[in-house]
Amino acid sequence: QEENVFLTQTNAAVNGLKSQVYQSDFAKSDLRDEFDYIVSNPPFYHDNHLKSKNVHLNKSRYASNLPLESMITNASIALKPRGYFIFCYDPKQLSEIFYFLKQNSLKPEFLRFVHPNSKKKANLVMICSRKNSKSYTQILPSLIAHQNENFSKEAKEIFKKTNTHSIKCVP
Repeated sequence: QEENVFLTQTNAAVNGLKSQVYQSDFAKSDLRDEFDYIVSNPPFYHDNHLKSKNVHLNKSRYASNLPLESMITNASIALKPRGYFIFCYDPKQLSEIFYFLKQNSLKPEFLRFVHPNSKKKANLVMICSRKNSKSYTQILPSLIAHQNENFSKEAKEIFKKTNTHSIKCVP
């Protein structure tokens, strides 16, 4: 989607990052053995969530637009041997995630659950997987994103350490 290309380029520019953006349907990708790293924040909301009437938001948010199996399969195909696929997803789907990772020779090396605050269940899991890895999976301490209405101390430290910050762009 053009809007997402714009947001990605703007985010990279604001954070001083070099990036190459491909505008295509990843589910139909024919990239092979090209990347050392693929990083993704894919659409992962289920179809039973209340959907926006905004076409852009629908395509960006709902897993039916990039099914989990297609995403993982195409990431594996596009990675070089021993390449990394790093992504976030709904933690309620861990069994499916692990199944498709294994089917595609990707091993989750690190998992980190993200909680909106200390009183809520994890609403996101960040996964660092690697092609043909023999490593054991490590579960990292949970990340609590917010304290009260602000980012948590750890979230602020992550932004500082990576010299980035969270922004909301409006195309």
